[in-house]
Amino acid sequence: MKWMINMKAKDYVRNWSDQEIQTEYKGISANIKIKDTDCVLFLEGDENVKDVFRLI
Repeated sequence: MKWMINMKAKDYVRNWSDQEIQTEYKGISANIKIKDTDCVLFLEGDENVKDVFRLI
C-alpha cells in the first residue's frame, strides 16, 4: 500500500522548510519532504499505514 499526502506547514514555522526526512516505523517507510510551506508525505508498507499516518 502506498499513500501520498499533500499538506501545508504553518507559515511561522520557517525553520522547518527545505528539508527531507526519511524514517521507518512498524514496517512502514515514511518520507517527508518540506519546501517552504508545502509538505509532501509518502508512506509505503503492507500494514499499519493508517497508524503511522496518525502518529506523524
